[in-house]
Amino acid sequence: MNYYFAYHSNENSEPFDFKGGYGFSESTKVEKVNIGDVVYVIQKLKGWSHFEFCGKFKIVGKYEDTLNFKNRPYRVKLEDLSKLDEALEIDENVWSDLLPKSTYKYQWNNFQKHFCKQGSSLQRQLDKEVVNVLESFLHGSEHDTITSDISSINDIDLSSTEKDILIKSRLGQGKFKSNVKRVWGTSSCVVTLCDIQELLIASHIKAWSDCSNSEERLDGANGLLLCAHIDKLFDNHLITFKPKSQGYTLTVSTKLNIRDLKGLGIHEGETVDFTHMSFENKARFSNYMEHHNKIFDSKNVI
Repeated sequence: MNYYFAYHSNENSEPFDFKGGYGFSESTKVEKVNIGDVVYVIQKLKGWSHFEFCGKFKIVGKYEDTLNFKNRPYRVKLEDLSKLDEALEIDENVWSDLLPKSTYKYQWNNFQKHFCKQGSSLQRQLDKEVVNVLESFLHGSEHDTITSDISSINDIDLSSTEKDILIKSRLGQGKFKSNVKRVWGTSSCVVTLCDIQELLIASHIKAWSDCSNSEERLDGANGLLLCAHIDKLFDNHLITFKPKSQGYTLTVSTKLNIRDLKGLGIHEGETVDFTHMSFENKARFSNYMEHHNKIFDSKNVI
C-alpha cells in the first residue's frame, strides 16, 4: 500500500466530493496507482483565500466516465476512511512548520511546496514523515492540542534548529522518543512488554503544556513507552504509577472496569521495572510521576 495526496484546485468551483472519485485527463496517471492505495485530499476552490484538508480516502476502483467528466474522464473510485463532518481549514504556517522541509525551489511556503505542485496529484508517493503530519490532523481534539502546542513553540525565543527539534518531538517523530528508549533501556511498552514499534507512543508524564522548558519536554525521564490504548488512559489520568517499595505499581481509576482492563492487557498492581535507569534519571522520573499523581488523585477523589 502506497500513500499519495491529491489537490482539488481552484480550477474547481464546487467542493471536493469523494463520491465522484478523482480524475485525470490521461489514462497513464491512473495506471500508476493501485487498488488499496491511500490518498489525502487538499482543496482550494476558485475565489478562496484558504486551503482545506478534505480527509483520507482509499482507492477501491478505477473507471472511465466521459459523460460526466469530459475533461478528466480517467478516474479512481474512493472510499472515505476519515469520515470528517466537514473539511478542516488549514493554517499554512502551522503545517509549514510541521512538514519536513521541501527541496522544491518555488517561492512558496513549505506547505504549498508539498501540496500545490502542478501534476503531482496521485503521482508522487508520500514519505512517512509527511503521512504522520497528515494523520495528526485526523484525530479530533488531539489535533487541536498539537496545533496549540506547535503555535506556542513558535512563540518561544529559540533558534530555528531548536524549534524544529521540539516540533518533531511533539509529533512523536524524533528526539523525545529516542530519549525515552535510552533512559529506560528498552524499546517495549512498560506495561504489556509489546515491542511492535508502530503501536508504541512515547507518552509524557508531565504534560507537554505543563513543562517549564525545552529540557523537560525532551527529557527521557519524563516519558513512558506505552501502547496507544494505555497512553490514552495515562494521558487522561485514568491510570498512573504509584511508588511502592523499590518500584512503581500500576494504579487504576475507580471510574474504570477492572475486568475490561484485563482484556486490554492492563492489570492493576503490576510493577514497572525501572532497574535500568541511572540514579539521576530515577530521581527526575520520580519528580515527574509526583506531578502526574497529584493530578490523578485530584481527578479520582471518591
